[in-house]
Amino acid sequence: MLNFKATCIISAIGLTVIGNPAAADTVTEEAATSAARALEVPYMKIYRGSTCRQKRVDDRWYLKCSAGEIVGGVWAVAEGPVLVAVNGKAKQHLDVLEPVIENDLTVIPVKQWRDVYPDEIPDVQKVLKAYE
Repeated sequence: MLNFKATCIISAIGLTVIGNPAAADTVTEEAATSAARALEVPYMKIYRGSTCRQKRVDDRWYLKCSAGEIVGGVWAVAEGPVLVAVNGKAKQHLDVLEPVIENDLTVIPVKQWRDVYPDEIPDVQKVLKAYE
């Protein structure tokens, strides 16, 4: 039996993990909440009245930033903290959002998924379902 919570795809070139391994980031709820607050400020440039809400899915914290019923950007919070673009909207927003600054003036880097989790494919549908 595999020792991680994930769906696996076996292909001719190897094993690709979709989702989150059990030994995921050790980001605290406090760090995720702080990152969500910091991300709301630059998101105001994109969506009027936007909010960023955090949810823990499997062993990783995610942020969904949107206004109203639109999907908006979905981000993973990695150790550091680092904000990692999960869906296409977040990837589109990467250049517009920088810098993301916390209350203590700490800059939170924003990165592409492949730069932080090169051996994983994000399970976007599972994360979005958690927000329903």
